[in-house]
Amino acid sequence: MQILLNTRNHPWTASGFKTQFGKAKEKAKISGKRFHDLRGTAATTLCLAGLDHRELADILGWSEKRVADMRRRYVSREAIILSGVERLQRAQAEQAGNK
Repeated sequence: MQILLNTRNHPWTASGFKTQFGKAKEKAKISGKRFHDLRGTAATTLCLAGLDHRELADILGWSEKRVADMRRRYVSREAIILSGVERLQRAQAEQAGNK
């Protein structure tokens, strides 16, 4: 299954994606960032959203070990705990609303 398609509804080529990514960075006035930086940001965001190691690994095409290393390096233990508490509170509120 293809996730990203170009304007002709075909999978991106490496050079085509690189070109368009560069244009988007220029338009947004972003410098010093690479596509891989987006992947790391996405990994951190998904981690804080509560996805576990296996889910993150499947989505990003990483090993679970790499996900665990990323989590230790970029996401504080406190942030993970706070995210978990927030998810628990939302789930409890949903359950209370369904009664």
